[in-house]
Amino acid sequence: MLKSTADQTDGKWQMPEVSQALSESITFMSEDFEVLDLALRVSPELRFAAFILKLARAANIQYPVTSIDDIVTHIPSGRIGAAGHVVTGESLRIFFPREFLPIESQGDLLTKAYLTLLHCQEETNKVTGVDPVILDYIVDFINDLRAGVEH
Repeated sequence: MLKSTADQTDGKWQMPEVSQALSESITFMSEDFEVLDLALRVSPELRFAAFILKLARAANIQYPVTSIDDIVTHIPSGRIGAAGHVVTGESLRIFFPREFLPIESQGDLLTKAYLTLLHCQEETNKVTGVDPVILDYIVDFINDLRAGVEH
């Protein structure tokens, strides 16, 4: 059975009660990786939030994180992009809600990264009227055209 390493590595994060009850009744084995991968495809923001946590683990970020700069300094090449989102140090400084600090644990980082991405998607939809995933495809298409890639 796969256990949450968030619970094993930092006991401060607590899953919401309703989710915890459901989570305790559902278990996954290592052979269920493809099922979890497919589930993450349904929610690109959750996949991207998981990627942010993966980067934080690779950088051995220490908790609690009290400043967004503690995360920003570990963004490879200053920019990461996926799931219709592009995250830069500057965008994190602008869009990450200050009330989300401190980040107490890995589970807390995952939750707050996910909520921030959802908020950014909602704001982008309001401003542009276009879903960020579709906007990402349009930008990729334009960049391909500029590079001479035929479609």
